[in-house]
Amino acid sequence: MRTDTILRAGVTAGALPILCLSAGAATAQATVPMKLTDARIGSDERTAASGRAGRGLAGRRVALELRVPAGAWRAVGAATVRGDGQYRVSGRIARSGVVRVTVAGTPETSATRRVRVVARLRIARRRLDVVAGRRASVRGSVRPGVRGQAVALQIRVPAGWRTIARNRTDPAGRFSLGDRRRRPGSTAVRVRVSGRRAGVGSGTRALGRLDVYRSANASWYGPGLFGNRLGCGGTLRVGTLGVAHKTLPCGTQVTFRKGSRSVRVRVIDRGPFVGGREYDLTAATARRLGFRGHGSVLATR
Repeated sequence: MRTDTILRAGVTAGALPILCLSAGAATAQATVPMKLTDARIGSDERTAASGRAGRGLAGRRVALELRVPAGAWRAVGAATVRGDGQYRVSGRIARSGVVRVTVAGTPETSATRRVRVVARLRIARRRLDVVAGRRASVRGSVRPGVRGQAVALQIRVPAGWRTIARNRTDPAGRFSLGDRRRRPGSTAVRVRVSGRRAGVGSGTRALGRLDVYRSANASWYGPGLFGNRLGCGGTLRVGTLGVAHKTLPCGTQVTFRKGSRSVRVRVIDRGPFVGGREYDLTAATARRLGFRGHGSVLATR
């Protein structure tokens, strides 16, 4: 082979890697700033991207694009760059993936951002104030509505969350959960759904507290005793909320219910010292409940 042919081949071979690297750098370079309003959203909710594309791109169309795992880029929203170069574009996201902003007719693009979509829970009916032996229940729906999504009713325990009822959604995403509670108590409660079947992340919905009551004999005290020291420390005042009990540790929280009223207070004193009575409510607590004299109330302890 002639020397000049060898040299030309060497130059061409050496130039190829340089050209490939340049092309790769141009493809990977992000030239449009992008800020997402929310990278964690409920299923089929909207998120928005904004930034400054530059005055030179004023009037150009920008697109918010989504790519799900093993999928192609797909536009989920579009807008126009304003005269000052700013843009804001929003889109409805159905599944977790990555998003980016592109400018029509140009190679301009933003860096990608991961968006996590979680299952969205709607609660239609709840029964979480029950007497021991009765059934606590929750009904609702999950979006997206897919048959067979695992739904659980969970209560808070010292070690974390414990499931007390399980079910699966029907074809419309509806569910019903229930459990017969046999022991009195009060604890935080939530519904948790696994969204894997629908291609979204798991979601939770806090429901407040699950209060399970028993009947207890109570009285109330205050007039003539205001200003006295309390058995657990402090002084009894007209507006002091709390309850006296003979053995429950000081600071124990107890929820009381009388008719449609309820109040959650701490054990702050010792008593009552009258036979057959378990609790002595302070005057302020009794007023909150609409309780007078002595008699039966519902208590979670």
